[in-house]
Amino acid sequence: IDECMRLGAGHPMGPLALLDYVGLDVSQAIGEAIESPVPQTVRDLVAAGHLGKKTGRGLHDYAR
Repeated sequence: IDECMRLGAGHPMGPLALLDYVGLDVSQAIGEAIESPVPQTVRDLVAAGHLGKKTGRGLHDYAR
């Protein structure tokens, strides 16, 4: 998805990378504040402490 959005649509980063950059915990809080559904995958990652780039793991793995 991210690669398609970068290469095909010319976006600087894909939507999943953007969520990791912002932080999955922040994204979850925003979704709840505006009463938008938060995917269970995001909830599970936040509960496991995988918050995105700031923790080295989220929807992508940054530990490399």
